[in-house]
Parts: sequence; structure tokens; C-alpha cells
Amino acid sequence: MRLLAAALLSSLLAVPAQAPPPPAPSDASWPQWLGPSRDGRSPSTGVFPASGPVRLKVAWRRPVGPGTSGLSVSGDRLVTLDSDEKGAWAVALSPRDGSVAWRVALDPGVPDEERGPGSTPVIAGGLAYALSPACQLRALDLATGKVAWHVDLKARFEYEVMKLMSEVMAHTITLHLLDAPGRLARFHRKHRDLAARIPKKELAAYLNLTPETLSRLKQKLG
Repeated sequence: MRLLAAALLSSLLAVPAQAPPPPAPSDASWPQWLGPSRDGRSPSTGVFPASGPVRLKVAWRRPVGPGTSGLSVSGDRLVTLDSDEKGAWAVALSPRDGSVAWRVALDPGVPDEERGPGSTPVIAGGLAYALSPACQLRALDLATGKVAWHVDLKARFEYEVMKLMSEVMAHTITLHLLDAPGRLARFHRKHRDLAARIPKKELAAYLNLTPETLSRLKQKLG
């Protein structure tokens, strides 16, 4: 079980003795993986004192189930994903004291090979978007946890993914079975309209050829 220790930055900071507390952050939201710009940076200023030592202390601590989901924060909601013996969950806590605001079931079970949810919720427009280990995408009302909508991504895209994987496997096998002239001739048969439009370097890489070999073969084919 991992421990979730978080709080508002103003609650975590212990400033030097006799010094006034730093001003509150102008924007304390952290609405997605790696923050507002997905670069691990916060636009908040004035969080730390300009001088003197900075000491952090735990404001609160709450145990949650297995998972590697990150934390997303907006307003009075901190949202993450975890799991237990019953399945995967989306959970919203209060950033101030760690109390549970809501907890919503995502999947009715976690496979043995999984170590809990790994995706990080995204918060936008008053909704928290949660992707479960079973590829179920839900938009949850940030205040109540009520499901606004639900899309089964696995059912919607599984056929397309399997079709693309089949095409990739067929192409890989072709690279092994055909010699260089055979690969180019096959491409011309199947994709004649693309042969003159794809840059030579990219086409050579696709056929596992050097650009020089591709040029020689094209001259022979006319």
C-alpha cells in the first residue's frame, strides 16, 4: 500500500522564525500529469521565502490502494486512481485535510499482472477524466463524482488496433521474405499512387533499404 501525503503548499511550508508567511500561490491548480504545462513546472510565485531555510512538514497523510496514478488538483479537489481487492477506483480528496469527497468504481477487478491504475486523471471544465486499466474512459463531475459520460475505448477501437497490428505484422514478414527489388515491386503494386509522393528517405526506411539502393532500384523499374 502506498501512502498519499499532500496538502496545499501554504500548509506544508515552515518559514524561518520571526518571518511572515509567504504569500499564497496565485494559481495552485495541478490539473494533469506533470502539471498545467505537462513539464513539471508550476506558474505559482511567492510560494517559498526569498531567503532563509525552507522546511516542509506533512500536513496530513492518507493510505490508498496499489497504483501508480499521479495526482491532479483543482480548487478543493485532489483526484487520483487506486485499487483494492474489488477493483479500480477514482477517488477525490480534500487538498486541505485529505478527507474523502467521493470514490467511484471504475473496473470490477484488477488482473493479477496489473499493479493497479497507472494513468493520471485530467481535470478540466468541472470534470475529472479517468482512464481505467480496462480502457474505460469516464468523465466525472468534479464536485460529486457523478458519471457525466462513459466510453468503452477497448470496444470502440479494438478492431482498428488489431487491424493495424495485422498490417504491421504482414509488412514485417514481407521484409524478411522478399529481396530488395521484390519489396519495391510489391509496394508499387499495392500503393502506386503513393510511390511518387512519399519522400525517398521515408520510403527507403519503410522498405528497409538505403536511399542509394532505392534510387538504383527505381531506375531499373523505370
